[in-house]
Amino acid sequence: KDPDWAPPYAGRARVWAGLQMFSWELPQVAMPKIYENLNTALTLDLNSEEAHYNSALIAVWVEWNWEKGEREFLKTLELNPNNAFAQIYYAHLLMILRRMDEARYRADLALELDPEQLLVLGLYCQVMWRFEEWQSMLDHANKTLTIDPDYYFAFGNLLKGYEGMGNYDKWIESMKLLNIWDEETFKSLEETLREFGYVATK
Repeated sequence: KDPDWAPPYAGRARVWAGLQMFSWELPQVAMPKIYENLNTALTLDLNSEEAHYNSALIAVWVEWNWEKGEREFLKTLELNPNNAFAQIYYAHLLMILRRMDEARYRADLALELDPEQLLVLGLYCQVMWRFEEWQSMLDHANKTLTIDPDYYFAFGNLLKGYEGMGNYDKWIESMKLLNIWDEETFKSLEETLREFGYVATK
């Protein structure tokens, strides 16, 4: 309806990037679509927050270009310091770059900006995982489940948190909540855990 509005083009670029990342589309098909839409967004509005945010995501997780990704995250946050998604994904890039103190700062800021956002909470748990702050990870995963009891990302974070803590009884309980195996499989898993230890269950 508005072909001169930049954000929808940036969104389309991210959709194509997601299709490629999850192997739902071949790179030779997706990549031209990614750049066609992203370049259109930036041509229409060089200061589009959405365009620079999506450019940052694509740079890091499609191009594997850390320098460009950081530049684009910083531009996004210059345009809008309150973009919680940009803050939390920038935190993940900073972990890749092994700048852990900065990553923690950005992650805490993202959580402060949007403490009820499910994806922000899930990605924050991943930061806590890297810091081996298991209780914080579990607390935020459980908070996520109070908001949405079916949020799949939260269950994965629970499993990692209990694994880190060495609380394998809770790990088993969390596995059951996922409801991905039948009763016989769970029984075998639990027996293996009791008899041979956690490593054998993996």
